[in-house]
Amino acid sequence: MTTEVVQQSTVPIEDSQTALADASTAEASVVLPEGGPADAPVVLPEGGKTAKLILENWQNGHVFVTGPGGTGKSYEAAIAAKEMLELGCNVHIVASTGVAAYELGQKIGDPNLPVKTIHSWAKIGAGIEPAEKSAHDYAMGVDDLLKKILGQASKYRADFVHLRECTHLMVEEPSMLSSHTLELVDKVLKMLRKSKKPFGGILVCFVGDFLQLPPVNKDRTASTPWIFKSPIWTEMDPLVITLSKPKRYPDVMWFKLLNRIRRGKQTKLDIKFLRDICDSGILDFPEGTVRPTWLCPHVETADDGNASELKKIKSPMFTYVARDSVYDKRGNPIASSEKTAQIKMKQLDDLAPKKVELKVGAQVMLRKNIAQENGLVN
Repeated sequence: MTTEVVQQSTVPIEDSQTALADASTAEASVVLPEGGPADAPVVLPEGGKTAKLILENWQNGHVFVTGPGGTGKSYEAAIAAKEMLELGCNVHIVASTGVAAYELGQKIGDPNLPVKTIHSWAKIGAGIEPAEKSAHDYAMGVDDLLKKILGQASKYRADFVHLRECTHLMVEEPSMLSSHTLELVDKVLKMLRKSKKPFGGILVCFVGDFLQLPPVNKDRTASTPWIFKSPIWTEMDPLVITLSKPKRYPDVMWFKLLNRIRRGKQTKLDIKFLRDICDSGILDFPEGTVRPTWLCPHVETADDGNASELKKIKSPMFTYVARDSVYDKRGNPIASSEKTAQIKMKQLDDLAPKKVELKVGAQVMLRKNIAQENGLVN
């Protein structure tokens, strides 16, 4: 199989859907994209050639590895990261969310390549989004955060060594990062590394798909700019490598159907096929049996679905309310009125609900292993 490369479309990107552009393929050398992350396929040969292509281009520039789910994006990029580590590069891996970081860390399984959230890695905490503040307050908030980070970097130099010494960074699920977060990380790295280059000179390999999950935004009424709208992305001008061969799906026709839906080009036959599956009874489960997990793109959708299913159970409701406390590094309690405690409490609220309502007969999914001997596992 020959390697086919596609010249990226130069049509300006308006949203994630128009980021997917059809282009004619031609035998050529790899070229730098223009105009944003179009989704033109690069058909790659077997035998580790994908990771090699990523490695060759990431060594000296920025790369964006994309494509549909199940095409091996993270797997191939992780292979490239391990090989670069062996070559003496200082490689770090981050993800846009805690869940993505945990999942990728489990897959890689290399103690030399731990996976953190980009917020933790870059020391920006929860970050700051303009939707939460006025333009002036947002600018002041960013300045205050940068001053705080600079002060911490001077006082606790060992905690910031990784930011100064990193040469290559892999970013998993970049679609869930807002352009504001990307720019904030860029400011931190430029400041600490004393460089005007994007990300302070760190070469970045973005790995993900802009047609899957949008930027995280708690305020659903406000639009959150995609990172490819950011001038930092434009300055980086990452080379786009799009994988198109399914690795996870043995049924090629099913993969093609999912990809048409991903592109917003589903046919009437596709819709009929899916509706026929729903109407066939295959998704109906006898009462008392464990039903499969319902996957949702947003927490709010999952909460609504869980509340609806819980309401169907005819048994008393039990309510459990968490009592949270915050302690310093020495184990001393911090008063809830103090700013540090309030920040930690907010982080707890983001990680888990303050109140949980359950009924006997409700299905419960654990987020961590509690007692493996009793079957209480994630």
